[in-house]
Amino acid sequence: MRQIVLYAIMLGRGYVRDLVALFFSLFLPLMFMLIFGALNLGSFGHVNLGLVDEAKNADSDRFVAALRQVDELSITVGDLEGEKQRLQRSDRDMVVVIPAGSHRSRLASPFRC
Repeated sequence: MRQIVLYAIMLGRGYVRDLVALFFSLFLPLMFMLIFGALNLGSFGHVNLGLVDEAKNADSDRFVAALRQVDELSITVGDLEGEKQRLQRSDRDMVVVIPAGSHRSRLASPFRC
Protein backbone atom coordinates (compact mmCIF):
# COMPACT_ATOMS: atom_id res chain seq x y z
CA MET A 1 0.00 0.00 0.00
CA ARG A 2 2.89 2.33 0.81
CA GLN A 3 4.30 1.87 -2.69
CA ILE A 4 1.00 2.89 -4.26
CA VAL A 5 0.84 6.08 -2.19
CA LEU A 6 4.46 6.96 -2.99
CA TYR A 7 3.86 6.30 -6.69
CA ALA A 8 0.74 8.53 -6.65
CA ILE A 9 2.70 11.33 -4.94
CA MET A 10 5.48 10.99 -7.52
CA LEU A 11 2.99 11.22 -10.42
CA GLY A 12 1.24 14.19 -8.78
CA ARG A 13 4.53 16.09 -8.46
CA GLY A 14 5.36 15.42 -12.08
CA TYR A 15 1.89 16.57 -13.13
CA VAL A 16 2.16 19.83 -11.16
CA ARG A 17 5.58 20.55 -12.69
CA ASP A 18 4.23 20.23 -16.24
CA LEU A 19 2.53 23.60 -16.74
CA VAL A 20 1.31 22.81 -20.27
CA ALA A 21 -0.49 19.71 -19.00
CA LEU A 22 -2.05 21.72 -16.18
CA PHE A 23 -3.24 24.40 -18.61
CA PHE A 24 -4.87 21.98 -21.06
CA SER A 25 -6.38 19.69 -18.42
CA LEU A 26 -7.63 22.25 -15.87
CA PHE A 27 -7.71 25.84 -17.08
CA LEU A 28 -8.77 25.41 -20.71
CA PRO A 29 -11.86 23.28 -19.87
CA LEU A 30 -12.74 25.75 -17.12
CA MET A 31 -12.53 28.64 -19.60
CA PHE A 32 -14.78 26.75 -22.07
CA MET A 33 -17.34 26.09 -19.35
CA LEU A 34 -17.37 29.75 -18.31
CA ILE A 35 -17.61 31.10 -21.87
CA PHE A 36 -20.31 28.71 -23.10
CA GLY A 37 -22.17 28.95 -19.80
CA ALA A 38 -22.25 32.75 -20.07
CA LEU A 39 -23.47 32.60 -23.68
CA ASN A 40 -26.20 30.09 -22.71
CA LEU A 41 -25.80 28.08 -25.89
CA GLY A 42 -27.23 25.02 -24.20
CA SER A 43 -30.84 26.23 -24.15
CA PHE A 44 -33.27 24.15 -26.13
CA GLY A 45 -36.04 25.61 -28.27
CA HIS A 46 -39.43 24.24 -29.14
CA VAL A 47 -40.02 21.27 -31.41
CA ASN A 48 -42.99 21.45 -33.76
CA LEU A 49 -44.49 17.98 -33.56
CA GLY A 50 -47.24 16.73 -35.82
CA LEU A 51 -49.26 13.92 -34.28
CA VAL A 52 -51.45 11.46 -36.17
CA ASP A 53 -53.61 9.31 -33.89
CA GLU A 54 -55.04 6.51 -35.99
CA ALA A 55 -55.65 4.24 -32.99
CA LYS A 56 -58.06 6.56 -31.18
CA ASN A 57 -58.23 4.46 -28.02
CA ALA A 58 -57.65 5.09 -24.32
CA ASP A 59 -53.96 4.11 -24.49
CA SER A 60 -53.23 6.50 -27.33
CA ASP A 61 -55.11 9.26 -25.48
CA ARG A 62 -52.86 8.72 -22.44
CA PHE A 63 -49.79 8.75 -24.69
CA VAL A 64 -50.89 12.04 -26.29
CA ALA A 65 -51.61 13.50 -22.84
CA ALA A 66 -48.11 12.53 -21.70
CA LEU A 67 -46.61 14.19 -24.77
CA ARG A 68 -48.60 17.37 -24.12
CA GLN A 69 -46.98 17.64 -20.68
CA VAL A 70 -43.55 18.16 -22.28
CA ASP A 71 -43.06 21.93 -22.43
CA GLU A 72 -40.57 21.82 -25.32
CA LEU A 73 -43.08 20.16 -27.67
CA SER A 74 -45.55 22.20 -29.68
CA ILE A 75 -48.06 19.50 -30.67
CA THR A 76 -50.51 19.72 -33.56
CA VAL A 77 -52.92 16.84 -34.20
CA GLY A 78 -53.86 16.17 -37.81
CA ASP A 79 -54.30 13.58 -40.53
CA LEU A 80 -51.44 11.61 -42.07
CA GLU A 81 -51.36 13.24 -45.52
CA GLY A 82 -51.63 16.76 -44.14
CA GLU A 83 -48.87 16.19 -41.61
CA LYS A 84 -46.62 14.64 -44.28
CA GLN A 85 -47.08 17.74 -46.46
CA ARG A 86 -46.34 20.05 -43.54
CA LEU A 87 -43.24 18.00 -42.75
CA GLN A 88 -42.01 18.32 -46.36
CA ARG A 89 -42.63 22.09 -46.26
CA SER A 90 -40.62 22.24 -42.99
CA ASP A 91 -43.61 23.42 -40.98
CA ARG A 92 -43.06 20.43 -38.68
CA ASP A 93 -39.83 19.17 -37.16
CA MET A 94 -41.18 15.63 -36.86
CA VAL A 95 -44.37 13.64 -37.20
CA VAL A 96 -45.41 10.85 -34.85
CA VAL A 97 -47.95 8.34 -36.14
CA ILE A 98 -49.82 6.11 -33.70
CA PRO A 99 -51.04 3.32 -35.99
CA ALA A 100 -54.45 1.74 -35.77
CA GLY A 101 -54.43 -1.34 -33.58
CA SER A 102 -51.85 0.06 -31.16
CA HIS A 103 -52.39 -1.03 -27.62
CA ARG A 104 -50.67 -0.66 -24.27
CA SER A 105 -47.75 -3.04 -24.86
CA ARG A 106 -46.66 -1.27 -28.05
CA LEU A 107 -47.09 2.24 -26.66
CA ALA A 108 -45.27 1.43 -23.41
CA SER A 109 -42.10 0.26 -25.17
CA PRO A 110 -41.46 2.13 -28.42
CA PHE A 111 -38.33 0.11 -29.23
CA ARG A 112 -40.06 -3.25 -29.23
CA CYS A 113 -42.15 -4.25 -32.24
